[in-house]
Amino acid sequence: MATQGLVFYTAKGSPFSQRVEIVFEEAGVHPTTYFIDVRDKPGWFVEKVNPVGKIPAATYGGPTVALDDPSSESVKLAESLVLLEFAAELYPNANMYPKDIVDRARARFFISATSELLTSFYGLIVKGTTSDAILKDLKTLQKLLPPGSGFAVGDFSIADAAVAPFIGRLEVYLRNDLGMFAAGEGPKMYKEIFESAEFARLQQYWKDVVARPSFKATFDEPFLVEYASAYLTKAKAQK
Repeated sequence: MATQGLVFYTAKGSPFSQRVEIVFEEAGVHPTTYFIDVRDKPGWFVEKVNPVGKIPAATYGGPTVALDDPSSESVKLAESLVLLEFAAELYPNANMYPKDIVDRARARFFISATSELLTSFYGLIVKGTTSDAILKDLKTLQKLLPPGSGFAVGDFSIADAAVAPFIGRLEVYLRNDLGMFAAGEGPKMYKEIFESAEFARLQQYWKDVVARPSFKATFDEPFLVEYASAYLTKAKAQK
């Protein structure tokens, strides 16, 4: 019986999945992919792939079987940062996993030190909190970047893939005034973050990131705008 490789369970537009998809693109591989409806997760996914029910998730190895009936012999993996490192090691030609032990530690530190960005991002966009937290977290990220230009720990790596999906969505949502904040506040915050001198180093970093073909290939701005617009219209109507 044939052995199954990596099967990637994802959802369209997920920033957590994009972290891993960037590695796939850098490696030039296209693993078998199954899209999950996060609003109506099938029972087999929770039972046989990820008991927590979150995406992304993956199975690896075991016999080749139907994607919606994964084998008990395959390894089950979940959590985006776990899968990010796993994919980077599974596909070493992606050059996303720093070879130097110090750089690997620095990459993990960068990911840990910027983890609050996720909370402040969702707070601002989904809950309409003030911009104080996101500005603080972006200043922290900026301080961790090397001076001048370049990526988090030198070459493009897992550190950059971990934060890029969230900075990308922040840029798009603010530019399009999409969030639970007051109308007109998005473009104001956009100018402060993506145009002011205070965040000049972050802006250069972001130019370097969006120039990567792997980011472009995994970032669907029209879909994100459409999805966020529909979600926010419904959320504001229920508020």
